[in-house]
Amino acid sequence: MNDYGLLLISLVIIIDCLAIWDIIKRKHLSGSMKFLWIAVIILFPILGITLYYFGVSLSHRNRKLK
Repeated sequence: MNDYGLLLISLVIIIDCLAIWDIIKRKHLSGSMKFLWIAVIILFPILGITLYYFGVSLSHRNRKLK
């Protein structure tokens, strides 16, 4: 594995950890929804992060603006 592969894997792991930390902190998500999002992020790291940040995070920000 080359240096770029290690860098990419490291970045994905760091972003996964940040997303999981964000999920745990959110109060508007129920326990089962937190578990589901964490499972999706662990099983499908790049797709899970993308769906989480564009789905949950943006919808939560829109609720705060109203």
